[in-house]
Parts: sequence; C-alpha cells; structure tokens
Amino acid sequence: MNGNPNQTPSYNPMFVISQPKIRPECRGTDRLFAWLAFPVCFLLAQALPVAQNPFGALLVALLLFAFGITYVRLCGVRLRAQSTLLCVLAVLLSCGLITGANGVLHTLLFLLLSCLFLYFIYAAQGHAGKGLLDARVFEHLLRAVFVQPFAHLGDSLPALRLSGKSGQKSKLLPVLGWIALGLIAAVIPTLVIGLLLSYDAQFTALLDQIFSFSIDGFWETVWDVILAVLFALPLFGAMFANQNARLQKEKDGAEATEKEHRISLRILPKPLLCAAVTPILILYSIFFVSQWEYYLSAFTNVLPGEMTYAEYAREGFFQLCAVCCINALILLVFHLFMQRKEGERGILRRIYTAVVALFSLILIATAISKMVLYIGAYGMTQLRVYTTWLMLLLAAIFLPVLIGQVFSRVRLGAVIVIVCLVFSVLLFLPNVDGWIADYNVDAYLSGELGSVDVALLEDLDVSAVPALVRLERELGATLDSAGQQSLLGVVSDSTEEQKQLLEEVRSVLDSMASRILNEERGIFSFTVPDLRAAELLRERG
Repeated sequence: MNGNPNQTPSYNPMFVISQPKIRPECRGTDRLFAWLAFPVCFLLAQALPVAQNPFGALLVALLLFAFGITYVRLCGVRLRAQSTLLCVLAVLLSCGLITGANGVLHTLLFLLLSCLFLYFIYAAQGHAGKGLLDARVFEHLLRAVFVQPFAHLGDSLPALRLSGKSGQKSKLLPVLGWIALGLIAAVIPTLVIGLLLSYDAQFTALLDQIFSFSIDGFWETVWDVILAVLFALPLFGAMFANQNARLQKEKDGAEATEKEHRISLRILPKPLLCAAVTPILILYSIFFVSQWEYYLSAFTNVLPGEMTYAEYAREGFFQLCAVCCINALILLVFHLFMQRKEGERGILRRIYTAVVALFSLILIATAISKMVLYIGAYGMTQLRVYTTWLMLLLAAIFLPVLIGQVFSRVRLGAVIVIVCLVFSVLLFLPNVDGWIADYNVDAYLSGELGSVDVALLEDLDVSAVPALVRLERELGATLDSAGQQSLLGVVSDSTEEQKQLLEEVRSVLDSMASRILNEERGIFSFTVPDLRAAELLRERG
C-alpha cells in the first residue's frame, strides 16, 4: 500500500453494518433458545390481534421479557441498571393493555413494547454505551430494532440444527429427549388431576376455551404457526446477534469493535441541506407576518370576524399539526444526515436548528390555543385529545432542542428519549377514553357545556359506561326535583331537554347492557374498563 504506513485510514461516512469476522459457534444454550423461540412466538401469534386480546398480549409481553432475561443470564451477562430500568418500564407500560379499552392504543403500545424488548436485548449485552442513556441513543435504537434482528439471521440458523461440528450430536438432543419423555409421563397424572378439579364450573369452562378444537379454527392455527416461524427467526436472530457481538467485542477489544459497529448516516453536504431548508424558513416568516393578527386571537380568546369556535379551531389546525411533524422530520435529517466531523460545533447547523425549533414552537402554541378554545366550547373527543397530545409531545421535544443549540452540554438524545417515554406512559397507562367521557359529563353537569353528545359517549364503548351511569343518575335526580317544583307552579325551560337527554342515555345504556352482559368473552380479552362496566350495568338492573 502506498503512502505513510502510520496514516490512519479515512472513515467512509456511510451506513455501515459490521459482519462477524468468523462464523459464530452455537452453544447448547443458543440451540435450546432457538427452538424455544417458536412456542413463544406461537403464543404471540395467538394473542393477535392485540385489540381483541389485550390481557393475552400483556401475558405474552411479560413472557417475552422473561424469555430474554433468562437467555441473557444463561449467557453469563449480569443485568446493569440500564437493562433493569428497561424491564421495569416495560412492565409498567404493559399494564396499559388492561387499564384502558382502546384497541388502537393497545396495538400501538404492543409495538412499543416489542421495540423496548429488542432494545433491552441490545443494551443487556453491553452495546448501548455506558450510563443510562448514551449520547448516540438514536443510533443504538435504529441498530437494535432494524439491524440486529436481520443482519445476522443466516448465522443464527445453524442453531436450529441438532448436531454439532463434524456431525457430532449436540447436548441439546438428549435434553429434548428427556423433556419429551417427561411430557409423556405427565399425561396420566395431569388427566387425573384435571378430572378431580372439574367440579369447578369456571375452571372447566376455562379449560374448554383453552383446549377446544374445531375444524373452523384449523386454518387459523395454521396461520398462527406461519406467523410463529416468521416472528421466531428475527427474535432469536436479535438475541443471537447481540450475544455474538458481545463475544466479538471481548475478543477484539471494545474500541475497535465500537468503530466497526458504528452506524454513520452523515452523508449529506451542508450546502445541500441549508439550501433545502432556507425557502421553508422564508415561507414561515411571510406566513407569520401576514397572519399575525388572525393567529394572535388564539391567545386572546377573541374570535376573528364572524367565525364560530368550531370554524376557527378547525381552520388550519390539522395543517399546523402536519407542518410541525414535517419540522420534526427536518431536524431529524439535519442531525442524522448532515456531514460533520467529530467534535465540530456546527454553528450553521445550530442556527438552522434553532430557527426551525422556534418557528415550530410558535405554531404549536397557536394550535394548542385554538384547540383549548374548541374543547372549552364543545367538549373532548378522541381526535381532539390525541392531536393535542401529539402537539404537546412535539413542544416538549422542540423546547430542549432550542435550548440545546445555546447550551451545547445538553444531551439532546437522552432528553428526547425521556420525554417520549414520559408521554408514552401518560398516553397508554391511563384510561384516556374514560377520562374523555368523565370530562364531557362533568362539564355538562357543571354548566360549562350546554349539551353532551351521547352518540360520542357511545362510541367510547365500555370506557364511557361509568360516566353514562352517573349522568343517568344525576338527570334522574334533577328531573325528580323539577317534578316536585312543577307541583308548586315552577316550571324550568330545560326540563324537556333533560327528559330527552335522559331517554337517550337510558337507550344507550340498555343497548350496552344487552350486549356486554350477554357477550361471551374469553379471559384473554379482559380489561379493567370491561369489568367495571359490567359491574355498573348489573347494579343498574
């Protein structure tokens, strides 16, 4: 090679995925867990769709983390504070699968738990840096979720073989043989105990539900088997790849392996990105100047022109939300893809980032102010609450981003991850739909709202039952009091409206009661709002 032999080779700033220098050797533990991944993923497939089986998804999520913890510990790895906190966070978030009854949120939460599991496996093997949150946390997340489960998939396939090197039998084969023999020996005593416990009707019904078989469900089982295979390969691939990467790091040295494993996306020149963003910033400036008085009314509670609250809040709100999301994407591209040297201050990048963040905060403040006016006039809906949550999340991200451009010591990656986790807990753990129903009913009973949308409450399903029952009782008590006053010659103008509202509420509750109380639901579809709704409807009669 020409040139100075002591010269350090230049680093090519491309997306680099390292491959193992030698083909990894599968141990007995790897072979065992490679096969165990299939029944675990079969249970995962059985829990789908998560919206219909939230409690089953909760059990599968806990099983998944127990599966990963056992593998990591058998690999001789000691869980550090970072990995332990991830497990605690996963357990806390998984409770949201039964504390609420929103199927869409359940699905999103399970996807989040799956990503947390992959990151837990990655971090437990020592690849997520030192401390609780490394400065390159986003690169670690990308690698843990999108790279490790697939990059070494072919190297993990030999773990499925029951033979070792040179055709020698693996230690796993005798273990599987003894397990099979033990299961055969357990058939008779299990049947006897099952017959003895069959006196309990609830226990027998549960067994019938678990072990029932019908030809109609045969193809569903086949599909679940296919899904189990598709899930199991990347699941164990991620576990095996992270374990192999740790062993490689111990062999080659942490510093060399860290450089080799680093994901660098800094491939876009500064002039390109600045030229692409500058017209957008100019457009924002023109927009703010031209619409200043119109959007300033959002902070003064004064409606412009002849607009109603609904027209004013709706006009441009979702466009503002979309613009803020685009701005977040712009900042992500700036920080991940802009070319720069290690340790470079990046004055130009900081200026552009600060301006985008500032404009975004102004747009978010305007959008939230408009939505507060809208909610105050017409109450809450799912769409209003979730878009407001998104706006607050983006504001909580843009604010530290803006501060971080002035104070360079702010660890933006760690702050953003913490913010996202906190907002995830606030979204998934409470029963948001029940909170929406309670707010609307409370606002109506207190006089803040002139009416309550019963159809909206019905759309919230079981989460709205407590609020509807309370509204029925309050309206009944109010009408009884109004009936006594009418005997004295005092008649209220709102009595007829309240009677009509009471009839609508009773009709909705009667319909829910006939459906919920007569519906046969398995234990894996259990949620706390379902249980509470059934109890209130039974008490109601």
